[in-house]
Amino acid sequence: MKIGNYITRLVSISVSLFVSIDTISFGEDNPVIVRWNGDVQCQTLNRSRLNEVKVLPTWKIKQMTWPVESDIASHIVVAGPEAKSSCMKWLERFVEKEYLSDEIEGHLIALKNWGLIREEAQQKRLCDVFIVRLKKGPLVVQMQESPFNVVLSVADERLNAKRNPNHKELAIDIAKHVLREELNPDPKSDLQAFSSSSNGITVTKIIWLTKSVGTADPNGKKCANLSQAEKNGAIEVETETDGTFVRFDIVKYSGGPAAYLDPYVARFGLSQ
Repeated sequence: MKIGNYITRLVSISVSLFVSIDTISFGEDNPVIVRWNGDVQCQTLNRSRLNEVKVLPTWKIKQMTWPVESDIASHIVVAGPEAKSSCMKWLERFVEKEYLSDEIEGHLIALKNWGLIREEAQQKRLCDVFIVRLKKGPLVVQMQESPFNVVLSVADERLNAKRNPNHKELAIDIAKHVLREELNPDPKSDLQAFSSSSNGITVTKIIWLTKSVGTADPNGKKCANLSQAEKNGAIEVETETDGTFVRFDIVKYSGGPAAYLDPYVARFGLSQ
């Protein structure tokens, strides 16, 4: 089925699922055009470019790149208001308001049995996820929200696919722009950094605790304040960058007996 025919079937429900309509955000000085979803071309967050980063597994590349039309057509569903509301609730907890415009909910695409949160062979099934991509100013931001986590993939077009050699500086700078304050590195906590290289490309993984989560027990041993983590919505942020992209993987933390949420819960109906 051609994608154009597929759009026609859904147009009465939500034309914005496939058609990227530019919107205008008015700041203090000049209006900023926001582009959405398939209309956002990014030389950094694309498969051919990311396939060159050999230490980056294919399941992460799937999270970071926009699906081809045939994948969207095969997996798209019309999500109910409860599922959309839950998605927006988590995005609002994690993402800076500047990248959560009033129009974003209308551009969310719900994909059933499509998402990966780890190697596919390790998953019970593919996850039901929402995805959205936007370009505002120089930043391209792609979001994947699953029942288990939120993954943000960010590229600064000003770098023009050139690598910033200071990976930690880049990751922290992008975090300040796109993440809520509670998810930025806590200055009282240490950053953990690990690097892997292949084909001359180095990827650095940086892990930090969310705000006020780092603490110590009565014996002085480092531990996590889980009550504060529940307020923040996450214990830590796992960040990866090769100097061109920054990928944030934020596992939801809900507290209580379950603590972490079931990645495989069925949240959508049948594919359309």
